[in-house]
Amino acid sequence: MKYTNIFKLPCIAGVMMIFGCSLTSSCTEDEVMTGDINTNRYESSNELLGYLTDSQGKHMSSNIEFRSSGELSLFLNLTKEASSNCGISITYDESVLEE
Repeated sequence: MKYTNIFKLPCIAGVMMIFGCSLTSSCTEDEVMTGDINTNRYESSNELLGYLTDSQGKHMSSNIEFRSSGELSLFLNLTKEASSNCGISITYDESVLEE
């Protein structure tokens, strides 16, 4: 009889912990409320701006390694639709690519 009581108590405690965690972690609201955000530091622009991305859409960082030679496709994206024809040119510093 003592043998069954030893396993019964941890099982009941485990079930109670799972039940308690599910009650406290469940949400009834669809919105996540965050704290107040200071938007004074953000600036928006009405100008047409362009940015380069790789084929996966990454624009902040991409890890690329060329052992002997290689090729990388870059894509120009715009923040809004261009109202007229526009021309672009891209230059880079070759010295940053050398070891």
